[in-house]
Amino acid sequence: MATSKRRQYHRVCTACQQAFVTTKHPNQTKTGWCHPCALHRGMTVLERFWRSVDKETACTCHDWENRCWPWTGTRNVATRYGMFSVDQKRFYAHVFAYTVTHGPPDKGLRVLHTPPCLLRHCVRHLYAGTQQQNVQDAVIMRRRDNVMKVPPEYFAAIKAAFYAGTTPRVLAEHYQVTPQTIRKIIRGQRCDDPTRL
Repeated sequence: MATSKRRQYHRVCTACQQAFVTTKHPNQTKTGWCHPCALHRGMTVLERFWRSVDKETACTCHDWENRCWPWTGTRNVATRYGMFSVDQKRFYAHVFAYTVTHGPPDKGLRVLHTPPCLLRHCVRHLYAGTQQQNVQDAVIMRRRDNVMKVPPEYFAAIKAAFYAGTTPRVLAEHYQVTPQTIRKIIRGQRCDDPTRL
């Protein structure tokens, strides 16, 4: 009886740097991790959480010492908030980070991002506040986003990237502004646009 032999690929785990063999094509593996690392064997919940936080990237809303710590794990597609699972229960990453560092927020309070933090997936600049404070922060951030200076010398690059196929959402994340601001730049509705006709 003939048995089918699947092709094996030799890889190096991006987490533990150990060699491993897989039957999945390199283009099919999502993480590049070996099986034990993929299962987070031997890791505590906190180790697993902080492994998905980038503390080495600069942001435009803070200086280097107070920079954002963006969540690099799974994100909710609709809200862009980071998501983290513990025992098959899903949590927002920023809520989990706040709960771990400060304890759970008091009843009636939510975990909010401290202005001028622009990243919804930041797990560093957090405080517990009311829904009214959340709305006030949104107004402040929207006003700041409209005033925020995307340097005019970037406008041509933003337009070129858009016409090359990059979506306003991706450009907005890169420049840390809202997609609406990117759309205004693309349409030439920003008064400080040097490429405006």
